[in-house]
Amino acid sequence: MEYNTDKYEHGYIPIYEEIFEKLRNKELRLLEIGVFEGESLKMWREFFLKGKIVGVEIDPKRCSNIEGCEVINADATKYFQGSAGPRDIIIDDGSHKFEDILASFNLLWPSLNPGGVYVIEDIYGSNDTSQVIDVMVDKHKAIFGKEFKSIELRNQLLILKK
Repeated sequence: MEYNTDKYEHGYIPIYEEIFEKLRNKELRLLEIGVFEGESLKMWREFFLKGKIVGVEIDPKRCSNIEGCEVINADATKYFQGSAGPRDIIIDDGSHKFEDILASFNLLWPSLNPGGVYVIEDIYGSNDTSQVIDVMVDKHKAIFGKEFKSIELRNQLLILKK
């Protein structure tokens, strides 16, 4: 079933199916930042039938209630200060601004379970692409180095596995 999410037009769906297929039937916790009208949450709910799907959207006029999902209307960089809870998958499709990407990553990466996947979408949508990659990959290896299982740039997705 196709949902009205830009993940199709960007070509992310085949990549997501590939990297998440082994997790599909597991009880897991997925957090997506920047869900716009919530179509991607519906997609994740259908894909991960046993998953707890949580979306964060800063603008409550866009999305406030999606059946079978939890929607938090807040700025993720402020809402999760202090505790983000354990997560298996984190997808950042928020503002695409370097400072927000970095703030979310610094805040949420420690809450990602071992074996978890952290994805930053639309990495080329940021004017600071090389800066994002440099900081996220090179400089954070010094901090989180032992926690990076793999780092991959595919299409416009930066995929970090713990």
